[in-house]
Amino acid sequence: MFSPKKHPNDNQLQGAERGDSKTAHWRSFGRILRYLAGRLGLITAMTTKYRDLRFLVSFGVSLLMYATPVIYQVSLIPERFQLVIKANPMTSIV
Repeated sequence: MFSPKKHPNDNQLQGAERGDSKTAHWRSFGRILRYLAGRLGLITAMTTKYRDLRFLVSFGVSLLMYATPVIYQVSLIPERFQLVIKANPMTSIV
């Protein structure tokens, strides 16, 4: 059968490959932070150049605030949207 080639550094596995889930979580958290910092930097630069964009950004933030489960229970949301609701960082705090 087919046998995949081994990389010379296979004995030096890191993170999730080694089974260290804590390291993998911190790596993915760092990636998410870098991604968000890049996007927010882009939005900030565009808001500086295009002054009307700040109204759109404030509308989007208000829309996300309504998506936070404050006045409804998360269990009332259909199962297919549970992941989207739980991805909201305010869900676990509220």
